[in-house]
Amino acid sequence: MEIQFTNQYDMIKCSIYYWSGVYRTPIEKSMSYKELNPVIAINILNFDLLPQTYRFHTIARRLLAKGMDAEFVAESTDLDKERVLEIHAEML
Repeated sequence: MEIQFTNQYDMIKCSIYYWSGVYRTPIEKSMSYKELNPVIAINILNFDLLPQTYRFHTIARRLLAKGMDAEFVAESTDLDKERVLEIHAEML
């Protein structure tokens, strides 16, 4: 799990880098690659990772390969009140 308040780095590459470290850790000398456990990366962000998205709460899930997915959660801070009400109405 990663929490970021500012977009100082390439967040997607950063997430994949740390994800890969967790993914490769349990492998042992005689172990089959089929035995690797899946790893899910959850990133909680206080900035818009995907600026083309106009939702108040965005979840982007990227399936990179079988057993390799990453999830990015971002709260948008620059929505007007009318748009927030529209989004909540859509959820009902």
